Amino acid sequence: MSWDELAPDGVYPIAGANALFLEPCRMISSAYAHYFALPHRYYSRSFFLRHHDHSADNPQTQLPQKKRKRKRKKPIHNHSNPKELLAEQRHQGIRQFILDAHQAFLAIPEVSDLLKSLEDLVHKSKGSSDCEEIHDTGTDMVDFVKLSYVWQSPFYDITLFGVQGSSLRSTAPISTFPLFKSTVENNLHKESIGICAGTTVILPEKSRFLMSDFADTWRTLASHLGNDYNFILIDPPWENKSVHRHAPYSTLPNKYLLSLPLKDLANHQGALIGLWVTNREKLWTFVEKELFPAWGVNLQAIWYWLKVKSDGQMITELDISHHKPYECLLLGYMLPHHKKDSSQVPPPKVPPDKQVLISIPGDHSRKPPLACSNFFNLDNFLRNLFQHLHRLNVLSAFIALLSAYVPGHDQMRGLELFARDLHPGCTSWGNEPLRFQQTQYFSKRQTEEDSFP
Repeated sequence: MSWDELAPDGVYPIAGANALFLEPCRMISSAYAHYFALPHRYYSRSFFLRHHDHSADNPQTQLPQKKRKRKRKKPIHNHSNPKELLAEQRHQGIRQFILDAHQAFLAIPEVSDLLKSLEDLVHKSKGSSDCEEIHDTGTDMVDFVKLSYVWQSPFYDITLFGVQGSSLRSTAPISTFPLFKSTVENNLHKESIGICAGTTVILPEKSRFLMSDFADTWRTLASHLGNDYNFILIDPPWENKSVHRHAPYSTLPNKYLLSLPLKDLANHQGALIGLWVTNREKLWTFVEKELFPAWGVNLQAIWYWLKVKSDGQMITELDISHHKPYECLLLGYMLPHHKKDSSQVPPPKVPPDKQVLISIPGDHSRKPPLACSNFFNLDNFLRNLFQHLHRLNVLSAFIALLSAYVPGHDQMRGLELFARDLHPGCTSWGNEPLRFQQTQYFSKRQTEEDSFP
């Protein structure tokens, strides 16, 4: 079977396991009519193996390497501290479950061809002249975090244009907004183009964003975005020694998250909260004992993002003490604001526990695009629905499926905090929500009927 038949929208259910294989580029591309996400731009890290294959096939290209002698060190017997013991207990509790999901994934007969076609797609995207990026206003990508600190930042605007066929933008602008500390909205039912700070960005249909620094946001976030969100996805820039060393993005002290005005952003009937965390026991303790209680969130389910390479194997050994090959998504409910709301709102359907999302990682800390996908497509009924409706629109599926888990009677309204990209029908906030919306990450479709390559 071809990739289009297996996963037309980038979401592939894994039979016999509570797991899905995700291909983020297809998931992103399905949300756009005129553009598709460039695979070699998304998969910027070295999880593809082709550059190793050539030397293996051609022994003449292999150069002898001198072995370096290393001094043997005496073994050091380290005794685990209490936090390490707790982390190991958590890991052992879900270890077999993740192994079973991974083995079920590898056991699918079509997986080998599926991954091979994805690897071919990445290399074809990188070398093909048919997939050239769009460079109409500049060739360099903008660092919006640095831009926000310059004294001219209050004077930067973003002007939105509609898209007409194969042209980059229409002749007349739709609207102009301040780039920073202002809610920018594409109210069209298709993507629009934004021109700002000498670069071009693409805004999905019915998407909104607020770009502001953390320090300016605690007092202004709710006033800019409103308080009607019944699904809030949060990916904090957790403090991390590795991040400080390599500085791919700025981190935030954990205590700052306590003052995040979640209660002012959530719908009065309550909200489903999704929080990404790593496997550090210090973070888990902070979330369970301080953060969720401060937000008024009750933990309901834990999902696991398992990272694999292009051959399907995990990016690291499962039992390695540091840098395990999975991260966690905690799902919980924020209760209605008032008791009278609680009595009038029926209890929401609780999301299933212990689900595994398998994908090849993209740029550093970039999560799969859950906010624009049907990632709740997990029970048998929905799996059968997916199999019979292969061309189901991802955004429509996402809204329909997620509405079963969000509390209240209102239509699903999604908000992503600390976002670095935009999603159709959702609101994004952070200090660089346009980072992955720059046109260097996309290519134009030749016609509106063109599918993902």
